[in-house]
Amino acid sequence: MPLTSYLEDAPVFRVVIEPTGGNGVSKLSQTMVDKMMPVRKERIREMIGALESYEFFNPVLQKVPNNCPSIDQISMMIA
Repeated sequence: MPLTSYLEDAPVFRVVIEPTGGNGVSKLSQTMVDKMMPVRKERIREMIGALESYEFFNPVLQKVPNNCPSIDQISMMIA
C-alpha cells in the first residue's frame, strides 16, 4: 500500500498513520488506498517499516457504513 506524508482531505480513500517507534513511519502519513496496485517483488528494495493490522484496519472499519453487508453476506451473494 503506498504511503505519503503529503496529507489530503480525502477521508474515504486515505487512512492516517501516526508515526511510532515500531512502525518505521517518520512523519504523519496517509495510506493511499485509491492508489493501490500490484508491484513485482524485484522492484521492492528494502522494507522501511511495518504496520500492525489494527493501525490500518481499525481506521478503515470506522469508515464502513453500518448498513454495509458483512464479508459472510458478500460471500453468500457471489457463491
